[in-house]
Amino acid sequence: MAEAKRSLLAILAADVVGYSRLMSDDERATLDALNACRQVFREHVGRHNGHVVDTAGDSVLAKFASVVEAVACALAVQDALAGRNESLSDARRMHFRIGVNLGDVIEQDDGTIYGDGVNVAARLEGLAAPGGVMVSEAAYWQIEQTHGDDFVDAGLHEVKNIARPVRAFARASDTLDKASEVSTQPREDRKPTLALAGFEVVGGDQDMVIFTDAVRDAIAASFSNQTGIVLMSSIDEADYVASVRIQALSNRFRATFQVIDHESGRQFASDRFDGELDDPFEAQDTLAYRIYMSIRYSIYEREFNKDDNRPDNEQSNQALLSKAKQSMGSLDDDPWFAADKPLEGEAARILLRLREEGDELETRRAWLEELSEHTICPVCDGEMKTEMRGENCRMCCVVSGSHVKWP
Repeated sequence: MAEAKRSLLAILAADVVGYSRLMSDDERATLDALNACRQVFREHVGRHNGHVVDTAGDSVLAKFASVVEAVACALAVQDALAGRNESLSDARRMHFRIGVNLGDVIEQDDGTIYGDGVNVAARLEGLAAPGGVMVSEAAYWQIEQTHGDDFVDAGLHEVKNIARPVRAFARASDTLDKASEVSTQPREDRKPTLALAGFEVVGGDQDMVIFTDAVRDAIAASFSNQTGIVLMSSIDEADYVASVRIQALSNRFRATFQVIDHESGRQFASDRFDGELDDPFEAQDTLAYRIYMSIRYSIYEREFNKDDNRPDNEQSNQALLSKAKQSMGSLDDDPWFAADKPLEGEAARILLRLREEGDELETRRAWLEELSEHTICPVCDGEMKTEMRGENCRMCCVVSGSHVKWP
């Protein structure tokens, strides 16, 4: 077994923007483009005395002894990729986001790296603009003399599974040039956005108002902590708008919600939940979670059905769905149990629900994303993420795709 040692390294993490859409449009051309882009990464990583550690899925992970070299490499790669994209149509351009962090990592003899240093780099990549570079505060102070003018303070960010807020610095040109690019990119290249509208209370007393406010806060927190749907503060900026009505009668309540497509103004999802207030805190948590997951399911289903590339006739749609289900993979295997790290508590409950309800594409995706937020890699204890392969979804390790790809 490979021995592990701790090292202070600069980590570069990169990922393709809108990879699922590109694969859906033309799988062969996308794979060719991805391989060409990876070669650009390899060339520049080598020139800057780095080493490519992993290329799982559509990602690139590299390590450097010098953070100055890592940032210089990131900037050079983005410039090279921008030049490559100039000769391509907008639909076929491949953009990467890049994050760079300086941190303590665990390094094995085979080159595998993991730990918070890697996880922060991966989170910074997710914050970067398409074609952009985002660096951590620790990295920025090391490059201030050589590249300080190239970056601006992007503020503090709460990121998943990192105990403290992370201060990020964005390439200055990204904050100016990329804003319009993000707003005009195809819908498939960005995450759907949601605003929570009114939460109405009918009947009940002040305690019921407090109960409803707590449910709203819990739903908002759940959407803020997941990665598939972006929660917006303004209804005008959102793709979808959700509203909730809670009616109280004695010791019982009835909650109804609806979700509206903001562009068309049409309601496309609604449901009703009944419950008792014997244990208000348990009722609050249960109701918030059920509404949150129902809204999430409905938006994923709506996004799935909005794919313009799908056949118009129902028979073709059903055939495509049937074929996709056959290739989704079995949920019977349990990589955590096999590694003697069985899931417990909330993670175990989510896995059970996934197995019960994961035979539909959109619900499987929702539960897999939920599970990835409550689990770690059974091999290296690193972050887990979900990735799309066409219409299918699976979980994989952020550090190395060779650790686990499930299902």
